[in-house]
Amino acid sequence: MNAEETLAAMTAEQIMACVDLCDGHTIFKPSAFVVRGLPEEGLHNFAEAHQSDGSPKGNITDLDTGAFIEEIGGIYGLQFLERVARALNVDYEGCMGRGFQARKIQKALKEHFENLPGKGKD
Repeated sequence: MNAEETLAAMTAEQIMACVDLCDGHTIFKPSAFVVRGLPEEGLHNFAEAHQSDGSPKGNITDLDTGAFIEEIGGIYGLQFLERVARALNVDYEGCMGRGFQARKIQKALKEHFENLPGKGKD
């Protein structure tokens, strides 16, 4: 199951529940997306290993202990948003800053679903 097939197996509401979870900074446990409707058999399209790079903004921090982690598996929110937009052929405005970028992609995806036939403004 590729990214497009994974998203096709989901409702717009399930996709947006996953999209709304994301920000430009967090690496989430895959289960956070599964409970929102992402099929487990499609997780491989979004989950991967992420490494700290040793820089203040590039280190991964354990939220429970505050310790730096060399590597962690999960779904990076900004990357998830980019992959969903690409799979759905949704264009979005590029900008500086991961948080700002995440919000631009979320806005574009929300508009995409609102403008589908039978949804939003007719």
